[in-house]
Amino acid sequence: MKTVVGNSWQISRRSLFTLAVVSGTLLTPLSVEISNAATPSAELLTQKTVSSATSLRIEDLPAGFEEIPSAFKPQIAAYLSDFVPLLTKQNLQINDYFVYVNRDTLEVVSGFTTTIPNQPLSLLRFDANLRQVAQPQYWQQLFTKLQPQISVAAKLLEHRPNRLNVGNSSAGATLAIGALNQKAQVDVGSFRRGNVGVFTAVMSLNRSTPQASLQDLATKLDNRIVQATANSRGQRSEVRVRN
Repeated sequence: MKTVVGNSWQISRRSLFTLAVVSGTLLTPLSVEISNAATPSAELLTQKTVSSATSLRIEDLPAGFEEIPSAFKPQIAAYLSDFVPLLTKQNLQINDYFVYVNRDTLEVVSGFTTTIPNQPLSLLRFDANLRQVAQPQYWQQLFTKLQPQISVAAKLLEHRPNRLNVGNSSAGATLAIGALNQKAQVDVGSFRRGNVGVFTAVMSLNRSTPQASLQDLATKLDNRIVQATANSRGQRSEVRVRN
């Protein structure tokens, strides 16, 4: 019995790790068109304050989720460090990368934030890139591009647009993916609030309705960005007054 349980747990661990890798790598190409231009020094305080206060937290998730085991983190980071230059063709700064798992339901919530240069052209490029999420051919091309880089076979089975009602601009999609001889559902989305870009996904095995709602999580992140930005502006105003 212990052997059966042990083997089952190993399969569960492998499934969770694969879900985390696949969902993480699906997020990075959403920012292909983000400019890598230098950001004015006057915005550095805002960026630092916002990025440290906008991560998804464990209390934002339904009961049963936990942070990914620390043993997996170096592997996830290694995958992302390889994928970001491959898919974006630039050094994209990732802030607050998060991964949470539910071992009972085999769900993974992952995502990250990035700071967009606060320039009209950069913001327009980001918004234009969001519209790709609604196009099935974009995901077909992405899977073809990613396949040599992923250690397990994965293919896109279905695509449905799934609009997010958050931020200044947003887009989302629900994907059905075949991997590990199972069917996984991925709710993936991205939005922009000011010059902060957010990419997040909820990936699940054997569940048509994930326990974690992408819309709910995106709303919590959006509210947190709004609050962090307001706090940052207050700090800058206080610094000016003191000077």
